[in-house]
Amino acid sequence: GKKSNIIRPTQLTTVSCQFEGMPLKEYAIDVYTRNIILRIGADLYTIAAPEIEQQLRAASNDTSDSGGIKGGLEVTHLPIAVYSDFNNLHERMMPLYNPQDVSTIDAFDSGYNTISALMTARGQLFVNPIIPNKSTLDPYGGGGINMPPRRYRVAPGSLTGGMMRILGSWVLPRLENSQQQLALILATDPLSPKAEMAFYIVNISPSSTINFADVMNLPTPLIGGHLNGGSVKDGGLGSIAVESVTLSPFGRRVAWTDTDGRIVVMSLAIDNVTDTKGPIIHVLPTINENGESMLGIEAGLIFSPAGRYLAIEHSARNQFRIITIADLGDPSEGSITINRMVQATPDRFNSMNPFWGRAPVDFKVDELEEDPSDDLLSTTLYFLTDHDVVLTNNWSPWGTRAPQPYFAKTSVVYALPLIAKGDEMIKNPVEEMYGGSFVGGGAAELMADHQAVWIDALTQNYADVNSTNSTVPDDTNSSSTASDDGKTTKYPTDVEISFGEQSDDMVFARRAYIISEIPASDYFFIHQLPDDPSIILGEKTGSGSAQISVYAIGTFPQNSMDSM
Repeated sequence: GKKSNIIRPTQLTTVSCQFEGMPLKEYAIDVYTRNIILRIGADLYTIAAPEIEQQLRAASNDTSDSGGIKGGLEVTHLPIAVYSDFNNLHERMMPLYNPQDVSTIDAFDSGYNTISALMTARGQLFVNPIIPNKSTLDPYGGGGINMPPRRYRVAPGSLTGGMMRILGSWVLPRLENSQQQLALILATDPLSPKAEMAFYIVNISPSSTINFADVMNLPTPLIGGHLNGGSVKDGGLGSIAVESVTLSPFGRRVAWTDTDGRIVVMSLAIDNVTDTKGPIIHVLPTINENGESMLGIEAGLIFSPAGRYLAIEHSARNQFRIITIADLGDPSEGSITINRMVQATPDRFNSMNPFWGRAPVDFKVDELEEDPSDDLLSTTLYFLTDHDVVLTNNWSPWGTRAPQPYFAKTSVVYALPLIAKGDEMIKNPVEEMYGGSFVGGGAAELMADHQAVWIDALTQNYADVNSTNSTVPDDTNSSSTASDDGKTTKYPTDVEISFGEQSDDMVFARRAYIISEIPASDYFFIHQLPDDPSIILGEKTGSGSAQISVYAIGTFPQNSMDSM
């Protein structure tokens, strides 16, 4: 027969080298534009029709036996994306909402007459300046004039953002004559196979570099992570409840709870961050001295001013909220010794939100003293409780077969004096009132009678001290710790609380008294400033909102409390 003309095939593209060996799965021709669409892997590419025609003409003019083309065509990637159910849910694509996305925040003095906030938000750590309202700020004038405060990221770096998450951060006190501002952070360790939790101490100063930026030189955990992380059953750090982490005011101890119900306390050697011995960790007993359960789930923790005592709000066996004080020993020794686990409130009522404060009479003593101590020790444990339960008197239209009346969700403020050991034997008229004593009502009259005696005794007392002990400093309520540079850092010391005999299980709790001038309401927190005896309360209103209520102390010796 007649010999037919066979057209030699022309190779238009080569994908084996360009796309890491992924083959061409399928193709299609656009009948309108005459472009070719290619599917390579999970992506779509296009080859323009003019380039195809040019290659075909070049191939038809080539008379060599090799055929085809000398080089591949330009393949253009089509910007097509197929969105899944997780569209717009990636944390780096969503805008940051404050405060919903902020897990922890801690303010600190930046060192140049400004205050900054260390914020943990969506797995990252930032330092943001605390500034006035933006509308009142002057515009930036250039050349250092009206330069806005700096906002910077601390961790993680851009190359390690997907390897770890910052869960919480807390500022450590700045050491004397130190240029570094350190912080304790809780994060997932990128070096552990299961991203175990770990504590780190990092530098958050403005001059410091971004932490966790170099994949080959990641920081070493203080504890946990790839060192000794993992489940509690396997002897690891466990899963820590971030909202429970509490740092002592001077940064020498940290406490937390975990999902296993443990209450854990750890010592921090902030004076010597290169200490090779490592931190000391203690797990608190599961019951207190009264036999009540010390389950750490949903427990609240707060350290005393010097870090010796830990007030724990937890549930009793009958599910009422109670407060237990743990005596952990002197933190200046660098160790943790669990001396007592004293129940501070009864289990017949709910007691919550403990706060280490001072009684109004203690502020008056500081005013009378010519040389008041700088150590603001706590003499009173304030807490909220529903001791005074009042029925609502709401009757049901169904008569006597109606359900029983419910209780209004209100609380009152109680104060528990923290009497130091040996105070009962003091006969000095200057100190005849115990620390944290109640001086309201009729007791204020007794204080007024002795006010003149107080002033005279204090004057004579300091005259004698200055003449006889002028070369001997009084460090009864302070401890010292040597730092790396040989200098001594002075810390205050908590009073050694007299808890009473251990055989009498509620002798310590019976010292508490109600502050009757603060009316019952739906309070949710209590606070007191270090230099003001006023009581600050957070109060829920009937409309579902909240407000701040301040009860100021009247002129001594009246000491009446009035709402501001």
